[in-house]
Amino acid sequence: GAVLDEKLLPGKCMDDWTVLHLMLLATVSHVVLVVPYAAALVLELDACMQATATALCHLAGLVTSGVELYGLCVLLFMYKSRDIEQCEVLHNTAWRMLIGMPLAESVVLGL
Repeated sequence: GAVLDEKLLPGKCMDDWTVLHLMLLATVSHVVLVVPYAAALVLELDACMQATATALCHLAGLVTSGVELYGLCVLLFMYKSRDIEQCEVLHNTAWRMLIGMPLAESVVLGL
């Protein structure tokens, strides 16, 4: 597949790229940490293991929420329309991820 050289991104496109990259890392970390959390509950492990798994899962959720807030601030307050024109597809993708991911999480988790 194609490899992207971030250094070649024009204007503020690097900000969009950074937001998307951080969202990917935070979301994957959160999903990975949900597995031991679910296993601890399903397998009825001791209270200490359950508490540790719960704390890690909540910490990952907080980090993901922080990244989402950072991304929204970047996209809402650090852009002008001429900046968006330089990397419209990347910018739109960042918006979809920042709105779509929390919405999907809410639906899946029943919040």
